[in-house]
Amino acid sequence: MNIVLWILQVLLAAGFFAHGLLFLSPPAAMVEQMNAALPRWFQLFLGVAEVLAAVGLILPGLTRIMPWLVTWAAIGIMVVMVSATAFHLMRGENSSAGITLVLLVVAAFLAYMRHRVLPIRPRSVVGSQPANGATRFPLAATRATRCPRWPRSESALAARSPERGRRPRDGAVAGAGDPRRSCSASRSTRRAP
Repeated sequence: MNIVLWILQVLLAAGFFAHGLLFLSPPAAMVEQMNAALPRWFQLFLGVAEVLAAVGLILPGLTRIMPWLVTWAAIGIMVVMVSATAFHLMRGENSSAGITLVLLVVAAFLAYMRHRVLPIRPRSVVGSQPANGATRFPLAATRATRCPRWPRSESALAARSPERGRRPRDGAVAGAGDPRRSCSASRSTRRAP
C-alpha cells in the first residue's frame, strides 16, 4: 500500500507542478483565454499554491523531515479542487468539473491514508538511539513493560503512596522513592488501600 500511495503522490505532484507552472508562465496562445476567465493576480496565487503543494507532496516524504506536511499539502489540494469543481460547474464545463472531482477524491484519499493509516515516519535524530538498538532511557522502558500499572502522574503517585498526606520535598514526587527501584520492590513497600 505504501508503494501505491507514493505513486499517487508522485502523479498528483507532477500534475499540480505542471498546472502551477502553466498559471505562472502561460504560453502566449493561452494568455487571452486565461485572463478572460481569471484575473492575473489570482492566476499567480494559484500557480504558487499548486507548485508549493506539489513540492509539499514529495519533499517532506523523501527527506522525512516534517512528513506531516504531506497531509497538509493534500488538504490544500483538496481546497483548491473543491473551488475548481465549483468554478467549472458554474461555467457549464462538466468534463473539467469531473476531472477536478477525481483529483479531489485522490487528494482526500491520500490525505486520509497519510494521516491515519500509513503515515510517513519522521527521521530520527542522529545519535538519539544507540547502535545496539537499546533505548536511551532503559529504566523507563523496563518500568513501562514490567509495570503496566505504574502511576505516571503526581496525583496518582500521591494516591498510591504510603505517605499519602505529605508533600514531596525538594522537588521530588510524593511516593516515588528511588527511581531505580524495581516494580516488585515498590509494590512490596506500598500499603494496601
